[in-house]
This record gives sequence, structure tokens and C-alpha cells, in this order.
Amino acid sequence: MIEEEYEKLKTQKELIETFVEEFNKRLGYRPIVITKTAQDVSPAVELISLIELKEYFNPFLPTTKTGKKIPLESKSRISELVELRHMYFYLARSMGYKLVAIARSLNKIDHTTVVHGLKTFHNLMEVDEKYKVKFLTILNYIKTLKNGASIVADSHKI
Repeated sequence: MIEEEYEKLKTQKELIETFVEEFNKRLGYRPIVITKTAQDVSPAVELISLIELKEYFNPFLPTTKTGKKIPLESKSRISELVELRHMYFYLARSMGYKLVAIARSLNKIDHTTVVHGLKTFHNLMEVDEKYKVKFLTILNYIKTLKNGASIVADSHKI
């Protein structure tokens, strides 16, 4: 069953790559293609508090020159931190938390920031392989700590 889904995704990815290349040749730029696979990422993480979810991101937080970790709720626009926030938004939303609750958990950001972060998350998952690997690493880390088991089998959904 997993092999069939993988082959289907592989074929779909090849078709998309062909489309993108042909589009680029004819129009001169690469389109962003959003497929069902990017939206069906299912972390299957049990419901946990937003505070606990935030703590799971601590090992991945960037550090300052002095070695101090920059917190997730910081106003910093460092790309590593922004990416982590988007992943946090996605995981929190997939657990059923409301946009306002997610925003408040990061101190004084607006719910529209969360909406934008979720859109960006889905776009990056579709086009950026490094971003996808980083997300899967964090997801695996959270599930390992939460359940004591690895989730390598779930990665075929992406």
C-alpha cells in the first residue's frame, strides 16, 4: 500500500516537474504549483498544549553570537526563526487550535500573521526540499519525545 502511494506521488512529482519546465520555457518564469500532497501533510501528533509544543522547538532555535537561544516568540526576522514559527503554526493548527490562540501563544502577534505563516508553510513544503526535510526532522523529534517511537513511515505522505 505504501509503495503504491509512493509510486503515485513519484509519478505526480514527475508530471509537475515537466509542467514547470515547459511553463518556464514558454513564459520565462517558474510557477508555484500547489498540489494536494502539500495540503495533506498530516503530522498525527497528539493534542498537546501550545506551551509544550513551543518547548519542543527549543533545540532547533537559532542562537545569538553570545550563544543565547532566540525564543520562538521573539520579534526577530531571522529566516531560521521565521521558518520555525511557520512550522509551529502548522502543527498547532493541525492539532485544532484556533488562529487567535496560536497568535497569543507567541505574544502579541495578530492572527493574520498565523494565516500568512500557514500559507507560506504550504508553499515552502511544495517547492523547498530542505524546508521539507527540516520539518520532517522536527516532526520526528516531537513524535519521538511524545510517543517514544519514530515516525519514518509517515514521511511517505509528503
